Amino acid sequence: MFAAPGGAGEINDQWAEKIKKDKQPKSKKEQIRITVHIAGIISRHRYLLKLCRALMMYGAPTHRLEEYMTMSSRVLEIEGQFLYIPSCMLVSFDDSTTHTTEVKVVRVSQGVDLGKLRDVHNIYKDVVHDKLGVEEATRRLDEVMQRRPKFHTWLRVPVYGVASACVAPFAFEGRFIDLPIAFLLGCIVGLLQLVFAPSNELYAHVFEVSAAVITSFLARGFGSIQQGDLFCFSALAQSSIALILPGYMVLCSSLELQSHNIVAGSVRMVHAMIYTLFLGYGITIGASLYGMMDKNAASETHCRNPLSRPWYFIFVPGFTLCLCIINQAKWRQTPVMTVMALAGFCVNSYCSQYFEQNTQISNMLGALTVGILANLYSRLGRHVENFWLDVVEWWQFRMRPRFTRKKPAGAEAWSAPSVSDPESRPASPEKPPRQPRKVGDSLAAAAMLPAIFVQVPSGLAAGGSLLAGVTSANALNGNATAAANAVDTGVRMGSLDGTAFNVLFSVIQVAIGISVGLFMSALIVYPLGKRRSGLFSF
Repeated sequence: MFAAPGGAGEINDQWAEKIKKDKQPKSKKEQIRITVHIAGIISRHRYLLKLCRALMMYGAPTHRLEEYMTMSSRVLEIEGQFLYIPSCMLVSFDDSTTHTTEVKVVRVSQGVDLGKLRDVHNIYKDVVHDKLGVEEATRRLDEVMQRRPKFHTWLRVPVYGVASACVAPFAFEGRFIDLPIAFLLGCIVGLLQLVFAPSNELYAHVFEVSAAVITSFLARGFGSIQQGDLFCFSALAQSSIALILPGYMVLCSSLELQSHNIVAGSVRMVHAMIYTLFLGYGITIGASLYGMMDKNAASETHCRNPLSRPWYFIFVPGFTLCLCIINQAKWRQTPVMTVMALAGFCVNSYCSQYFEQNTQISNMLGALTVGILANLYSRLGRHVENFWLDVVEWWQFRMRPRFTRKKPAGAEAWSAPSVSDPESRPASPEKPPRQPRKVGDSLAAAAMLPAIFVQVPSGLAAGGSLLAGVTSANALNGNATAAANAVDTGVRMGSLDGTAFNVLFSVIQVAIGISVGLFMSALIVYPLGKRRSGLFSF
């Protein structure tokens, strides 16, 4: 009737032992499953970080970087948040099950490599559309990032000179006699930017000012020969620094501000302003130094007897080809880039005749043309390439064998092999094996970038702001033309203060017009946006 003493304690001990037995260490299979799961998450994190680094290094549209990373993480089922500021991406990987967060900082200097950007874009698209695994994608990204540049530095230095010679006629009223001097000054700028600036960190900080000083000094010196009758000072001074103008920088900042990326856009815009002020003051200092040596230095801001408009259609493709080489584009990308640049320049050039007082409209229409062509190329290029490959295969596998089928010489001299001898039986004719078709996605961002670079110098030349520093130089040196431009000290000081700001205002005007045109073109071609992958376009 009564429980034995100590019975309750024994029952508790039995339950405790049973619970301990139930809490046995997890089986080896369970541990392997957890390890594999964690390894998969880590590999996906590694892929996202490498993708982010590659996109920033090779010139992906900065105002859409967060969108690309967000869509990639969503496809890979990773909880991630991304914040982009110039040259830096803050990445936060969240885990809702363990309530932990891992923060990574990807810091990369911004660059442009159109060939590698296309390869990275193809990897990104394959992963987003579940055609490629994370491990293989990471390996391919490593291969792209370790690949050597397509064009060597010492090849790109003379290409800078060719680009300056090509941009002088259609953007800055240059003539044939000015082209050799423009080539020389362009090579000097290329040498400073590609060789001296990367090798010396101290010089890299003053590269913009020194390049503007050297080129404007030499340009005014050549332009003053025979009182300016031989060479054109304005064409030489402007064409030599056309490739270091901050047009791309201001364009990215205005696109970021227009797409409500306030932090990145504001930081980049302020940087572009300071960069532009450096260029403006460099032009003033270089022109002043030569004006100090020669009181009759050339001060004309326009060239005499410029080339007619039909000549421009020869120099624009040449300038575009130089831009493709400088920015490491692939040869198969250059025809499309050249056509887009030529179309955008035609629209910009002819519209500028009707909108002489406001160059923003012509820049906007030129950028709208480039954007529509590039986005249509991105949307329809794959189908066009497939159609072309169908035509090639039809010729190679159907039509060509009919014309090339010949009877082998001496075939009648051979006796027919017996059926009983299978080893001597002639082999059945085999069709040539077909290679698996790989059609890359057409990349709008890479295709339109050289065309945008063509828009910037011509837009600035229309404003005539790059040579506003000549007036300041004359006021500093007291040259003969200074009396007509500055009567008293107050006017002189106003001219000095306004020089760099004129350049800055013109650059921002051109960039705003181009950014509006690019956004309108994206809206026209993709009115409903893209369903799965981000719009890889400016």
